[in-house]
Amino acid sequence: MDESSRFVSLSVFLVFALSNAALADGSCDGGMRPLTANEKSTILKLKQACKDALPPPPKGWVVESETKVEAPVEICKDYDAYVWRTDYSMTVVKTEGADQRKAQREKLIQDFAAKMKAQQSETDKIFKRVEARGQKLVAAAQAGNQAEIDRLNAEGEKDKALLDAQSAASNDALNDEEGRIFKDTLYSLSCIYNIDSYGRLAEAKDVKLAGSMAAFHNPAARDQGHEGRANGVVEVHAMFGKWVSDPTTTGYKATLEQKTGPAGQTLMVVLKADEGRFMSLLSAMKSAALAGNLKK
Repeated sequence: MDESSRFVSLSVFLVFALSNAALADGSCDGGMRPLTANEKSTILKLKQACKDALPPPPKGWVVESETKVEAPVEICKDYDAYVWRTDYSMTVVKTEGADQRKAQREKLIQDFAAKMKAQQSETDKIFKRVEARGQKLVAAAQAGNQAEIDRLNAEGEKDKALLDAQSAASNDALNDEEGRIFKDTLYSLSCIYNIDSYGRLAEAKDVKLAGSMAAFHNPAARDQGHEGRANGVVEVHAMFGKWVSDPTTTGYKATLEQKTGPAGQTLMVVLKADEGRFMSLLSAMKSAALAGNLKK
């Protein structure tokens, strides 16, 4: 299954920082024009820098999906009044042992289904009580017996809690086991140039990273692993360029001094990986080179 990264790959048109609603809805009043050679080379340079930011995948891993390092052929003239955003993303997955993991997951699903079937008789008893209670509630309401209504509602809350506990326990067990099977089978890198604001969780922890104005772990950011399973993935967000802390939020803001065109002025990088692989990837990331690629 193809893992989606944070930013969508656009190979025909760019994503732009638009404040004009008419432009944001995809209209083009000014007509199209071809990109200049300098615009194309700038876009290609920015994407290539992100593509080269991490070393090649280790043995037994492959790049599952990535943004193509290419520039659009033409662009709407309306966008000439705005700063352009350029993005790149890459997802790497572990292929070694994939068949074994697939077989383990299939058995897990079969075992889970058998367990749920075994619990069905208890679940059926609860639903029968709920059905009977509904009829009693109608009768109590017609009789104006508030004490009986309250008693029946209290019983209903207990049954609801039982059902919720059953469901939570089963789902938690399934997710935990899937996380074990698919642990450390995916990592990804995403880049987006020329954003001017970015938030962070108040409890995020700072990370030192060469060339970045700020970098931090979001503690609540437990990503979904390969094929959508909880996988214990952690992530770091790193900002390159001229950022300052935003006093009105827990985040950051930047002023894009060049008001038009594709030149890279700011860069947000998001690296995601299993906690056991994460630090080695972070150390290997060419963060100083990414910073050096921005317009001074």
